[in-house]
Amino acid sequence: VIAVVHHDKGNPLEQIIEESRYAELMIADPSFLTDDKSVPSKFIMEILNKAECPVLIAPDYFDQLDEIVLAYDGTRSSVFAIKQFYYQLPKMSDKRIIVLHINKDQGAVNSDHQENTYFKEWLEMHFSRVSFLELAGNARDVLFEYFMEHNQEKNKLLVTGAFGRNFLSTFLKPSTAELVLKAVDIPIFITHH
Repeated sequence: VIAVVHHDKGNPLEQIIEESRYAELMIADPSFLTDDKSVPSKFIMEILNKAECPVLIAPDYFDQLDEIVLAYDGTRSSVFAIKQFYYQLPKMSDKRIIVLHINKDQGAVNSDHQENTYFKEWLEMHFSRVSFLELAGNARDVLFEYFMEHNQEKNKLLVTGAFGRNFLSTFLKPSTAELVLKAVDIPIFITHH
């Protein structure tokens, strides 16, 4: 069995959240169930906050994928999101990978050398073309600026969960998410643990 169809038996949001515990991946339209064209819709916001599986926010149109940006801050949450992405979509391992390490403080990015060594070893075992980019600043602003600056160069996908629940909550506030999802219009793979 590749897929099972469940018919709505009441509150669709509650049912989707309940079923997400046993799902591998959920693919969602950021404007699903909205009349006012707000992106992401309140329905999708609830799914992103409560889903127990990774969620791939998919734009209306996407031609091809040239590059995957892994948001990484050294936390368990960021590594979990990256591993989930690989486990769910292993055929993407031959794409160009940019590990975007964002430090909220200005200046050099400080990180645990041993942790970085383990992480780099894992990446090299699973992805064939990996490069690293370290930036400083507010994660939300840095991500938006990065994608706006590089939007026309390549078709990208963002993998996040990397900055924990607080980042996810801030990132998904309607003003920020609308900015990224409408202005940049890229697929975003989100998971939090």
